[in-house]
Amino acid sequence: MIHEISRFKNLAKIKNGHYTLHIMGVIQIITPKSSVLAEEPLSRTKQVISAKDFAAEAHVPIQVYHNNGVVGYSKITAQNFAYESDTTAFLRKIDTLWLYGKWNNLSLPGWNGYIERLSSNSMDFSISRILFLPFIPQPASVYNTIYTTLLCALENAKRYGHDVCIVTFDQPLYTEAREIVAAAPDGSDLSKIVIRLGGFNLLSSFSGAVGYIMQGNGIKEVLSLIYVPNSLGKMLTGHAYVRAVRVHTLLHLTLATIISRELLIDDYMDANLQNTIEDVKNNTISYNDIENCDEKTEALLYQCNKKLKQYVGRGSTGKLWIQYFHMVSIAKEFIRAERMGGWRAHLNCVKEMIPYFHAPGHFPYAKSTYLYLQDMLQLKNLIDPSVFRTFIQGFLTVRHSAKFNYGTSTDMITEKSLMKSMQTDGVNWFGRLVVKGVGSGVRALSILCPSKTDEVTLVVIGIGGSGWR
Repeated sequence: MIHEISRFKNLAKIKNGHYTLHIMGVIQIITPKSSVLAEEPLSRTKQVISAKDFAAEAHVPIQVYHNNGVVGYSKITAQNFAYESDTTAFLRKIDTLWLYGKWNNLSLPGWNGYIERLSSNSMDFSISRILFLPFIPQPASVYNTIYTTLLCALENAKRYGHDVCIVTFDQPLYTEAREIVAAAPDGSDLSKIVIRLGGFNLLSSFSGAVGYIMQGNGIKEVLSLIYVPNSLGKMLTGHAYVRAVRVHTLLHLTLATIISRELLIDDYMDANLQNTIEDVKNNTISYNDIENCDEKTEALLYQCNKKLKQYVGRGSTGKLWIQYFHMVSIAKEFIRAERMGGWRAHLNCVKEMIPYFHAPGHFPYAKSTYLYLQDMLQLKNLIDPSVFRTFIQGFLTVRHSAKFNYGTSTDMITEKSLMKSMQTDGVNWFGRLVVKGVGSGVRALSILCPSKTDEVTLVVIGIGGSGWR
């Protein structure tokens, strides 16, 4: 069971200027969804509930945080991580086969569709259930708010018989939440909370680091041939996440096409590789078949890695673009790990990302990622062994559909569930409630409604056959 914590604020105009309402939003992710405990039945009321009583029902008491004199991360001892000099470790057989198909203009789908086709027969996964918890109407960055949120998450975990719960934050809140847990007395309930760093925001920051490192080296001029130049700024900074992934994937493929011209592929090897690609298109070969025992793609991967090393030795320009190739390979491997629930691949990517956060000055992410990796490497010592086994077997990601390759990062699922449910025709209904009135009853209605009406919404959508939200 994982809790995802998000913060957002609503700015609504009223007669006296602006009214800003800061909210801490919490969703509870339970895998498998069959493990969800039934809520107590609601009794039908025959009278209108007063605003005062309704506000009392939605109120989450704020707990005051005391750190007992512990300063920052003073109780945490940093560890050293060993890095290898190999810059091609994240290029897999699966990747080289897809690149080879693109080199030869074979009718292969895009990268995501290609991975989905290979993993379409994989059924060893569980669908998650997402529950909305009551909002906490307090500024998210305040220690009291984060402390209260952690206690609420721990209380929900105990309902399911867990002594340890996993809570995900984005980077600004991660630092404060991790500080609170680090300062907790050893053996206390609070010290058993595991804090995770959101993968979606982590990848966005890494994408910005890639754009910063490559600026002034011709990347903007190349991409201007495809995209409007004024739109490239947000792509290269990682703010336009989807377009940034698309841009780097295209350029990664272009570099691979240039490299392929120098590979030594005879007719026999070419015929075997094309037969494998036909098997992929006909769904007669799986992801694991290629990765574990396909000698043809292994020979192709060996040649690619060898050629990449040769380009590094040809000068500074070649070394720079091979480094870019390596960075995009890390990003693609990270996305694959998040989608397929690859725990070890996830940690390997996080480890490789850390040095690149320093170049653009993303020091908060560099620090948080380092601490996050250190904590996750010790996770097996913190939680029950059986829970840890299920976690590393794919439960770290959130699947809301019956497809293996459709896993979603826990912080991204907030946008797909909580934020989406709060909008109608592109307008935030939460803002409408605040504009109409900011009394305690109206505010309580907007805070309590998502967590109470979510189950009804899912049932109605299921009857209508419209799919998941």
